[in-house]
Amino acid sequence: MIDCGEVKEDLGVLDRRRGLRWFGAAGLVLFLLSGLSPLLAAADGDGIADPGVERWIHLFENPQRAIWQKPAAVVEALRLSKGDRIADIGAGSGYFTRRFSAAVGESGTVWAVDIEPKMLRYVQMTAQRQGLRNIVTILAAADDPHLPTGMSDVLFICNTVRDIPDREAYLSGLERYLAPGGRIVLIDYFKEKLPVGPPSALKLRRIDLLHEIQQSGYELLEEHRFLPYQYFLVIGRSRGPRPTTQPWTQRPASQPAEPTPSP
Repeated sequence: MIDCGEVKEDLGVLDRRRGLRWFGAAGLVLFLLSGLSPLLAAADGDGIADPGVERWIHLFENPQRAIWQKPAAVVEALRLSKGDRIADIGAGSGYFTRRFSAAVGESGTVWAVDIEPKMLRYVQMTAQRQGLRNIVTILAAADDPHLPTGMSDVLFICNTVRDIPDREAYLSGLERYLAPGGRIVLIDYFKEKLPVGPPSALKLRRIDLLHEIQQSGYELLEEHRFLPYQYFLVIGRSRGPRPTTQPWTQRPASQPAEPTPSP
């Protein structure tokens, strides 16, 4: 998650709400053997040493995540070009930030946006170590990513939008950060019992998000359906009057049905 919004203002609250069971103990052991722990240990003098932050970095960077998050396929689906400018809102440890850096090349820019300063420090440190000079970190507010106005070709929000308190206002406000023809990408968990992600009560139904998207003045441009546990929506500025019906709010038949809330 890679998360933005009020949830990261208190990592202790985040810990209680989501729990390290997302990947399980076995996944965490594999991660500890993967080589990142020495990197974190070396970061003690870089202002990152914090048990809460380190736990979330371990979680975000767990190698098992790639099995279901499919980061290479996600980046490919975005069809980024060299020179593009993309904002990773709720960048967390930079899981996608680093991949975007390679996709847009030296002539492009990746803004890593987060409300947790120590996460951004980790992104800076790893970018420096890997020679990724096109990554720029931005300390955001819970209600504003503080991006340069009118410059983003893509605003990417993964496993984060559900935690934003006033989503319609937040989404509406993102319009001023888009370049002409810019897109917003929203990826989050289906509101179901899944082997990964937060408890179902903390998830956001796809159909509810689609309604909020429409109310915020956007329309669905495309939807990708290859992620097993998440919806993947690409939206842009609405090109006409808001429709009175919502023909695209039906759940993809190829993915499991979300539960209908009780009256």
